Amino acid sequence: MKTLYQTKKLFGAFDLHSNNNYLAIIDEEDNIIYKRKLPNSPDVILSELEPYRKNLAGLVVESTFNWYWLVDMLMDEGYQLHLANPVGIQKYKGLKHSDDNYDAFWLAHLLRLGILPEGYIYPKNERPIRDLLRKRGHLVKLRTSLINSLQGIIQRNCGRKLSANKIKAIRKDNVAPFLENNKDLALSGSISKETIDFIGCQIRKVEKVVLDRVKLKEEFIKLLTMAGVGKILALTILDTAWNRRFSGFAEANWGRVIMEYYQGLHYTKPLVKPEVTFSKVEKSSFSTHSSRTNPFSRSSTIWA
Repeated sequence: MKTLYQTKKLFGAFDLHSNNNYLAIIDEEDNIIYKRKLPNSPDVILSELEPYRKNLAGLVVESTFNWYWLVDMLMDEGYQLHLANPVGIQKYKGLKHSDDNYDAFWLAHLLRLGILPEGYIYPKNERPIRDLLRKRGHLVKLRTSLINSLQGIIQRNCGRKLSANKIKAIRKDNVAPFLENNKDLALSGSISKETIDFIGCQIRKVEKVVLDRVKLKEEFIKLLTMAGVGKILALTILDTAWNRRFSGFAEANWGRVIMEYYQGLHYTKPLVKPEVTFSKVEKSSFSTHSSRTNPFSRSSTIWA
């Protein structure tokens, strides 16, 4: 039964699934105001939220694989959205029940307390370019796996190593001469080579489109002034949205470190690589990052 609180703040959260969601709304004393399982239908969701609109201080949506449509719809309707970070919520593991029906109430409870770990809501109009960059990364991984496999075939059967650049060469087929004496190996090499060439073509197509979109962006232009950063690496760094996504020193990965370095020095491709040192507090915070996620964690000095 719906109970409307005209004077109290309300806090809502969605436990989002592939074809349905569970909506929970609580008040400032954690009293349950609303709970219901809903279909993933925009009309239904907006209709159910409407009676509580004026009192809702915020809505939480967990950063699942399919959050785009729900967050975009609610933000377009004027609701205050918070994207819950599943990784950050792990530190509260064990303090909540482990069933789906309770998850929405738990998220709303964290929002009410002001301790909800939040993720970055990437701007709607820029999200397609980020997804395109991620598609490029996926294609690069596929091509690399095929190259590694083909190199293994050649080494096992010919005792020779063929470099990745020679395998990727378009004007000359450097693979066929190694495997032409065996029909089965020749077919395997031919299929691998053709697939590698096709994926390479698609990668270049993606790069061309993305470069056309971002080549005039101030962030992209600044990145290109850094020593050792070319167009592709600049695109990779842009994927982290480093200029808006991270606010604290220990919040981001190497993309944020580059931003800090650039803003602190204001340099343009120095001939001698300058040295950057951090305060004791920054060093302590920085050292907590593992070398797996932060290549600079073993030293307090950063190089361009």
